[in-house]
Order: sequence, then C-alpha cells, then structure tokens
Amino acid sequence: MPQLIVFVSNPVTLKQSNIVKAIDERFTPKVDALHGTDLQYLKKNYKNNCRLFFVSEFLSMCTSEDLTYLAPDFALVFSDNEEISEKDWICMSRYMETWFFPSITPSPLTVNAARLIQPPQVLKQNTMMTIEDTTKLPENYDLKTHYMEDYDILLIEVEKPFCDMPYTVVIRNFKRKGSDLTQFFTDIFICSSWGVSRFDYEFLKKVWDHWEIPGELDLQNRLKEATEKCYPREGEQPNTEPEVYRRFMSQVEENIKSKNSRKFDDEWNEQRLKRRREEDLLLN
Repeated sequence: MPQLIVFVSNPVTLKQSNIVKAIDERFTPKVDALHGTDLQYLKKNYKNNCRLFFVSEFLSMCTSEDLTYLAPDFALVFSDNEEISEKDWICMSRYMETWFFPSITPSPLTVNAARLIQPPQVLKQNTMMTIEDTTKLPENYDLKTHYMEDYDILLIEVEKPFCDMPYTVVIRNFKRKGSDLTQFFTDIFICSSWGVSRFDYEFLKKVWDHWEIPGELDLQNRLKEATEKCYPREGEQPNTEPEVYRRFMSQVEENIKSKNSRKFDDEWNEQRLKRRREEDLLLN
C-alpha cells in the first residue's frame, strides 16, 4: 500500500486543512510540517517511485527532479519493488483529483487507480457521501478590494477553497467609468477554473447582495453582453479583454507600479501544456 504525505506549514493554512480533510476521508495520510517548502530536501528524499502533487485549478504532479520554485501540497510514494507506469501515475492523479473537485466525474480510465491506491473498503461504500460533504465549504471563499488612487485602478482579490493562488481582477479607469462594480462579476469568468462549481455562482450572488447593487445578478445575459462588447462594432470601440491574474493582490499591485510586463502565469501555463500531453497518453 502506498503512503500519502501532506505538507503543511506552521500554522496550518486553510487550504492545507482542506486538503488533509479531503484525503483523510478516503485514505489515512501522514503529515509533514517541516519539509514542505524545503525543495532541496524533497529532491533528495523523494526520488524513487514517487510523485509530488499541486492542488490549484486542477491537480498536477511532477517528479522531484522537475521541482522548480512551487512547493508541493502532498506526495504519493510507493515501495521500490512496485512497478508503476507513467500511465498509472496519470490515472491515479485523475482519480485523486475527484477528491478535491467533486464537480469532476471519475472516468473509466481511473478504475486502475482505485486498485493501486486501495482506499479502505468501509469508506469506499460512502465515497459519494464524503465527496458531497467536502463541497459544503462556501464560507471558505474570501474577498478583498484595494483602490489604487494614483492609477484609478480597483483590485479585487478572491480566494477559493483548494486553490493555492487567488484570483485578482483588475478594473482600470474605475472612477472614470462611474465606479461600476458589475464588471467584476463577468471578468472573473475569463479563468476557465472559475464557474466549475455551483458555489462559485452562489458566492458571486452573495457579493452582489453585499455590495447592494441594484437589480438581479443575471449572469447568463451579463456574460453574453460582456462577450459581445469585446468584438469590434461600427462606431464603437470594443472593450478590452478582462484582466485577471492568478496571483495575490499585493503582487499584482507591485507589478502595476513597476510597469513590469512579464507574464504571471508561466509556471501554470507549463502545467496546462503538460496536462494536455498526459491526456494524449491516457487515450493511447
């Protein structure tokens, strides 16, 4: 049977607590509060028959040799005498992904993973119940705003359960455009990972009511209108595409102030490309 080691900090963050809870309902993990951010230690001690995992907009993995600067959330380790193919690792990754993202339906391709990880039989019978229970976390969403007066820019940061990086929405010319907050509710959907859970919509509804914005939050029509306004039309200047970053608000503010044009998401773009290659392997 493999070992699952979850890396936590001191004090434990909300995300780490959620990860431990989601795993513990299916598999008893070990917890390491010392070495999670020590990449040299991880490279040295997690070399053989192991993968390191990252929970963000999806579940990604790498070997210890491929670690760059992102610290992993947990590790899955098998004994050296067990033969695990690359396709097995991908299947296990997709299988465990459903632990953290209940909106993802397990694929028949992940059946092999259930055999490899072997959760306790008594818990396997209640898998659907525990998955449902882990989704009931709307209170774990968090929202912060910051107005950059010298730039007339409003920053809105949203933290979402099981995501290591928040969503930071940038609204430029905020006061010049009448301090309109409604743009936030459509801009955030530029990220494909937003809107995969019904709680994303419920959270937006709560924010709409909290800000006391007149009218109803009709997202379907608002998203349609926002998309149409991005296309060129005769006699009208098209709107710019939404500006949303998977970074903390303080980092986005620093970038705006320094006028640094580097891309924020290079690391995760690479993870997205890697995921596409994994999908190709699964289908072969």
